[in-house]
Amino acid sequence: MRLPIPPEVAADTPSVEEKERFVRLTVAATRLDCHPKTLKELIFAGELEGLRIGERGHWRVSERALDDLIARSRR
Repeated sequence: MRLPIPPEVAADTPSVEEKERFVRLTVAATRLDCHPKTLKELIFAGELEGLRIGERGHWRVSERALDDLIARSRR
């Protein structure tokens, strides 16, 4: 049984639409039509915001960061 969420907590909890979504470098590379290593180079150069997950170092990038990169490249 789920307990109801108090209104004061619910107001501070982001909805599913507001949560940032992260994708693997392979997915992002497919979207941008480039190699995942290219995205890793952009992350290390500070041009793309990336997040390293776990001990093995799997990288993720946010959908927002990808959109920002695309917008900057179109200028």
